Amino acid sequence: MIKVIAFDFGEVLGPDADAFSTNFKYLLKSTGLTPEELQSIFNKHWPDLKIGRKKTLTFWQDVSKKSKNSISPRELENYYLENIAIYPKVFKLAEDLYKRGFILVLLSNETKEWMDFKIRKFKEFGIFTKIYCSAYIKVGKPDKEIFTYVLKDLNIKPPELLFIDNQENNISVTSKMGINSILFKTPGNLKSEINKILDQSS
Repeated sequence: MIKVIAFDFGEVLGPDADAFSTNFKYLLKSTGLTPEELQSIFNKHWPDLKIGRKKTLTFWQDVSKKSKNSISPRELENYYLENIAIYPKVFKLAEDLYKRGFILVLLSNETKEWMDFKIRKFKEFGIFTKIYCSAYIKVGKPDKEIFTYVLKDLNIKPPELLFIDNQENNISVTSKMGINSILFKTPGNLKSEINKILDQSS
């Protein structure tokens, strides 16, 4: 029987941290960088950012340095934070599950600074009993260690957890561990997949 439902954030509950062509497209205009150039800088820093080994300011300093226009690291970060958003349809689905009595947790690869900001900005995060952020734990998905940590912390067995994520490599790991897993595609598809798994486990 499923007791806990774990949601990823990026491209499930809200935009990915590197959604530079959509939510954060002003960064391209303000820096004069191409999407590929900005993505390359992000990819260089992300492995250390997501496990708390680097602060986000280091990333913004690098972006500012490589920018073709004059813009400060703080200006870049402030714009980024202002445009962090959530997906209302998926949060509504999560809220409905919360009202049905399921324990909800957030399990996300994220920097400490950006997760701290999301917790302050979105009252919707109140539905989560626990927030497992890779930078807090110092290990990220798809490392099996982070999922083992969550199971132990919640004192549950793999079949008692339902995990929702948009990355196949993460889902592959959890499925092999015996954790119920859903690869997120659309809100409508997610609702159908959740109901199917909950019906099977009841």
